[in-house]
This record gives sequence, structure tokens and C-alpha cells, in this order.
Amino acid sequence: MGAVSVEGRAQRSGMNSHQREVRKFFELLFPVKRGWIELRPFLAGEPVREERAWISVKDKSNLVQRALEMGSWLDTYFGVAVRSRESKQRHNAQKKYLSFLTTLFADLDAKDFSKGMDGARGKVENFHLKPSVIVNSGHGFHLYFLLNEPVELGESRVRGVEALLKALGQELNGDSISLAQILRVPATCNWKDPFAPRPVRMVKLEDRRYDIDSLKEALDWREESEKLAESAKTSSPHLPESTESIELDSLEISQRMKQLIRQGREGKFKESYPSRSECDQAVITSLLSSGYGEKVIKSVFESFPIGEKYREKGKHGDKYLAHSIKRARLYLAKP
Repeated sequence: MGAVSVEGRAQRSGMNSHQREVRKFFELLFPVKRGWIELRPFLAGEPVREERAWISVKDKSNLVQRALEMGSWLDTYFGVAVRSRESKQRHNAQKKYLSFLTTLFADLDAKDFSKGMDGARGKVENFHLKPSVIVNSGHGFHLYFLLNEPVELGESRVRGVEALLKALGQELNGDSISLAQILRVPATCNWKDPFAPRPVRMVKLEDRRYDIDSLKEALDWREESEKLAESAKTSSPHLPESTESIELDSLEISQRMKQLIRQGREGKFKESYPSRSECDQAVITSLLSSGYGEKVIKSVFESFPIGEKYREKGKHGDKYLAHSIKRARLYLAKP
């Protein structure tokens, strides 16, 4: 009923079909009455900071207008978790500045499936939980599982909620997910290839809602500390053969860690870390604790000065990196 009334209001206000669709999308995702939605645009993989915006969840008209204006020429993303007032004031989207989560979500990349988009589509169609919302991102699918009640986020709840997101992503063969994740706004364009942009299309938009406790029962979910301890002891990291370049500023890690990644063991870091191995361990531990996996870690070590030792090892680099990741997981699994 709510979704119908939203569409009716949109039609009376003279919105076009894309505006109506995006309005309905945001209305379903964000039924809360307080907080801010972050819009974060990129141009050729670089953040366009002057266009970044925090818009009140109550101001859906402005949210739709700004998102579609950005999306006409920029890769335009939104923060899935509702941002707090402090996030808006600080222009910072780290996990400690998140207020609510109104949906579980997953990000499927066609490259991770042997049959590409068809493989990803088949995974979604055969999954035992039906997504409320499906968006074709141009090179994969974004899935949303709307919640009956928003989950209020606080320091004590972040790890548990992220463990649930990771369980969902693993079952779907999706990319690593963080609570501070940004995903593409539908009815915009994916400009990853500027010579062949792809539309970001809505595939399904339905007011299907889940109880978070029933999702915990349906997924292989346990507290993060339990899963870390088990995986650290029994499994070896799996590093992908190839990775894509990564935008360091988009990672939700501390500024100190970003600086260490950018410059490696130089300057003040020579005093903090006795060896390059300890620098590497600090970065890997930070990335893992923020919810990133092997794919992001390898990309960082391939692309930035922090990876000097990794790259020097040549064909043995992946073995060194896998060992370092396992050590970091064992460290994080300690009670």
C-alpha cells in the first residue's frame, strides 16, 4: 500500500518515470524519520568531493533530484546505512558515524562467475531467500533484503551485523561488504568504461520485508569472533589471480593507515614499525577488521608503496601475502 501511494504522489508532482522509480526505491529503503543519506560521486574512479552530499532522509524529493543530476555524468553511489548528524558535520562515513541499517544487501560482480552476468543472475534466481530489490549495476547485481524494523547501529552491534552481511555475501558469492558500503543509485549510469557506459537498471522493486532474527536462522551466521577463530585455524587465504585498481579514499579505514599505505615504511613510520613486515601486518589487520577481504588486500599491495616487499618477492609474493593474512586473522580471533 505504501509503495502505491508513493508512486501516486510522484505522478501528481509531475515526475518522469526515472524519478518515480528512484523515489520509490529510496522510500522503500529508508522508512526512518531521522538521519542522512550520503551521496558520493566519482569521475574516472576519483571521488568528486565538491559534489558529495548528505541529504535528510525526510527530504526524498531533494535526494532524488541530486542523485539523478549527479548520475547524468558521474558514477553516483549512496550509503546504504543511514548516516548520523556527526557523519554529516564531519563529512565522514566511518562505521562509528552510522545510525541505522534498514536492509541487508549484497554486491555480486559478474567477473566472479564463470558465466558472467548469466551466472550471477542464475545465482540470484536460485537463492533460497528472495531479494526485495534487485538492481543491475551494469557489471553485476545489487541485492537488498528489506527489514521489518531498522537496526540501530552502535559500537556493540557493528560486528554482529557485519557478520550477518558477510554470511549473506558468502552464500551468494558476492564481494566483501562493509556496513559503510556505498552502492550505485538506480536509473544512473555506470561509467567504468567511459566509451561504453552501461545503465544502472532496476530489475525488481517489491515491499517484501524480513525479520532480522529469521535471516539469522536462514544464513550461516555466528558471532564474528567465532567465525574468525575457526577460519583462521582451518582455512588458508585464497588470493585472486588478478585484481582491479582501488580508490584508497573509498576505504573505511583510519587516515593513519591510509598514509601508511601511501608511503610505506618511510618517515615517522620507521620509528613506529621496526620492519616492513610489521608495516604490512598492521595494514592487513586494519583492512580485515574493517570487513575487507583478500581481493581488496591484494589490490592495495599491488598498487601502493606499502606493497614494496610483496612485489619484491615476485612469484612468491602471493604466498607471503597469504601467510600475513592468516597471521592477522589469528590475531583478530584472540579473545
